[in-house]
Amino acid sequence: MPSPITPNKIFESIASIDGDFCEKFIASLQAPALFAQWYKTVFNDDGTLTDDFRAMVCLGIASVAAAPSSPTEPPVVTPPEQPPSQPAVQRPPSPLVSASRGTFPTMIRVSFTTSEYANRYFIQRDGVVIGSVDAPAQPHFDDHVQPARAHTYVVVAVNTTNGLSSLPSQPAFGYSQGYNPGNPPH
Repeated sequence: MPSPITPNKIFESIASIDGDFCEKFIASLQAPALFAQWYKTVFNDDGTLTDDFRAMVCLGIASVAAAPSSPTEPPVVTPPEQPPSQPAVQRPPSPLVSASRGTFPTMIRVSFTTSEYANRYFIQRDGVVIGSVDAPAQPHFDDHVQPARAHTYVVVAVNTTNGLSSLPSQPAFGYSQGYNPGNPPH
């Protein structure tokens, strides 16, 4: 018989996770594999229905046809299970990022555009996450920089509801006062 996995059960299992962003993100990554498993129980490689699925459908129809019915009430036929109607799951686009260049003596302002579908932004300095900001996008002030040093910043937009994130932004180069781009310190 076909697998008990159905698209509806897959959606319900992801929606029912009462965990953090990471748990929902991992579950959403597993969903395509579960859909593929379900699909193989219903369809052959050539797109025709599998014998097991046909047998299940025929048994269901036969049981409805064999059920006794009174002349005044038609038999109750339950429609097949359908996946819930949900809005399209969208990945936030990568924000555009800029960083201040010599504007402040001991900090760098990292500014970025708002990304549709995002409700949180993670800021990275030189490949390490240094903070996060809730939507709407607002500047982040990196006040843990040494004077006269340059850094590269990247921002990732995240939708913590569905667990999807943007690709990392294009890097933005920034530095505090005293940095000389033509003669960087050693």
